[in-house]
Amino acid sequence: MSLEEEFNIIATTARGLEFDGLGELWDLFREVGDDKAEVKISQVSGIIIAKTSLNPFDVVEKIKLMVSKDPWKVKNLLRIIPLEANIEAELKAMENKVKELKDRIGKNETFRITVEKRFASLSSRDIIEAIAKHIDRKVDLEEPDWIVLVEIIKDRAGISVLKRSEILSFVKLKKGD
Repeated sequence: MSLEEEFNIIATTARGLEFDGLGELWDLFREVGDDKAEVKISQVSGIIIAKTSLNPFDVVEKIKLMVSKDPWKVKNLLRIIPLEANIEAELKAMENKVKELKDRIGKNETFRITVEKRFASLSSRDIIEAIAKHIDRKVDLEEPDWIVLVEIIKDRAGISVLKRSEILSFVKLKKGD
């Protein structure tokens, strides 16, 4: 399989800084102990895809700790997002994956669905409607306990059910978050 079919991390950078961001991400992977990570600039401006051989959530947490101590290690990356699944960007496949992951959201917890799509013709509304009908929890668009994240790049969909704190945003981190 190609990296496009196996990526489990998406990193964003400002357009035009992808090459510098790629180097930073590769260095961060090595520093957290993943010499086998694969990193590639995607066909979408500002997007780097990666496959870590470790748990992507653990990797992002280790990077977050490292950068909180040494913030100058990152100059070009904006966000690092761990993904639980990389599947075909097709409504039924996305529904089935979310059905598998949704039980992480507790009965009294809230959620929001966030769709970020690039070079994809699927409607965000169709994706949200298809997924939401399978999650019997309260929706909170402002301060949800959980985010059901759908990251689409062309014909692939990265899916995660995660806490906001599990997405590493360097913009927020640098502002003291």
